[in-house]
Amino acid sequence: MFDFEKVIQWIACPHCKGTLILVDTPQSRRYSCTSCRQDDPIIDDIPRFLKVDDPLLAQAKVHWEDSPHFQYETDQSLYSKEYYEAQDVWRQEEVDTFCMDEYRFERLKGLVTLDIGSGSGWVVKQAAKHGAFSFGVDFTEKAAISTREALRTYGLFNGMAIQADAQYLPFQTGVLDRVTSTGVLHHIPDTEKGIAEAWRVIKPGGSAFISLYGKLFFFNPILFPLATFFLRLLLKAPAKRDGIEHTEDYETFDCYMDGPTNPIGRFYTYDELRQLFSRFRIERMSRSHFPFRFLYLGPIHLHKVMPRFLYRFIDRNLGMMVNVQLSRP
Repeated sequence: MFDFEKVIQWIACPHCKGTLILVDTPQSRRYSCTSCRQDDPIIDDIPRFLKVDDPLLAQAKVHWEDSPHFQYETDQSLYSKEYYEAQDVWRQEEVDTFCMDEYRFERLKGLVTLDIGSGSGWVVKQAAKHGAFSFGVDFTEKAAISTREALRTYGLFNGMAIQADAQYLPFQTGVLDRVTSTGVLHHIPDTEKGIAEAWRVIKPGGSAFISLYGKLFFFNPILFPLATFFLRLLLKAPAKRDGIEHTEDYETFDCYMDGPTNPIGRFYTYDELRQLFSRFRIERMSRSHFPFRFLYLGPIHLHKVMPRFLYRFIDRNLGMMVNVQLSRP
């Protein structure tokens, strides 16, 4: 059984950042703050620190509960070992093909890590398998469950799934060695606040890998209609991600990148990213995640027939994500 007392050395009240104690009775199990007296329950082995008071956050939560990444496009039984094995293949061959080294899993042994927006739990599982004590935070029920089950399936007790808001992380200041967040913080109400929280919880000398949507080359009046024309010709996205090819302006495109019910989506220029991460030391910026896995020419899946050198070139130069390797001075 997981030791919920052990993690008190790292976690804190997300509301006031006060010290937590574990209250474990036959009736309930919860964390209680010694400062503001707030109680947060532990339900099904997942600490639940989430408070949804913002209507925009509530709307975003509804969207991501309905269409969590990978859970709506898998052929395997959810949360089975086959499901998590399929994730490994999917991430390696279609999603993170040319940026796998950015996660630096081989350097994590003995570190305390956090993945913000843990989704299906893949990053948390990989970090734990490589010897880290690995936390995963997500604001959706489905993601928290998937992260918990990813750890359970592989017998990894050096990790924990937490349901919480990225804008109010339930961690003490300066206690984590590394934070990751891939494709998440541009979907929260206040991206700047999420990045400030990531900064806060990292130790001096610690590091982060954060990826956000980068402004795309066709975000101008001339190329945008041409880009959406090619998307209508080639794109075959799952129903929950359908509609982006019919957008007529950049703001709608930003949101529709992740489905028509997604209320928040933002793209950034390199200068804007440098400003967002100005408190960090920026070590490296690179692109990835060109959406080849959803592009077909008739029945032909483009990424399966494209020469690898060309696939890599397009991904590294025209990818949707800008990956930023950071350190905290």
